[in-house]
Amino acid sequence: LKDKFGSVQLLIFENEFGLFTCFVQATYGFTLSNQGAADSGTIVEFTSTTNGITDDCLSAIPPNDGTVQPGDTVIVDKQVLIDMTIRQEYNTVAYIRAETPMGFSCDDTATLQFVAGNPNLPSFG
Repeated sequence: LKDKFGSVQLLIFENEFGLFTCFVQATYGFTLSNQGAADSGTIVEFTSTTNGITDDCLSAIPPNDGTVQPGDTVIVDKQVLIDMTIRQEYNTVAYIRAETPMGFSCDDTATLQFVAGNPNLPSFG
């Protein structure tokens, strides 16, 4: 897979065993909790950066869930595409910021690191 023929690149094929692709769809699950005791928080910024590419995830928050009451939790899923032909490290940083009706602000960051893809072939030399 991923061989190039002029301007065409092979990314998927089908044989008697089924359909094969070099990409895998993965899902990140973000758990957003208001651990405060006194005030609701409205999420005003929510980003996810994977290997230097930043996505605005604010629109992924379900309608009416942008304001999180004390003790409540919202779970947000984000789909990512993993290239399985290259063994590589994936570094994801999620950032969230919320504001209260009283004008206070809070933020948090979480990091996820993992390795995915086919292992490098041994070299004989």
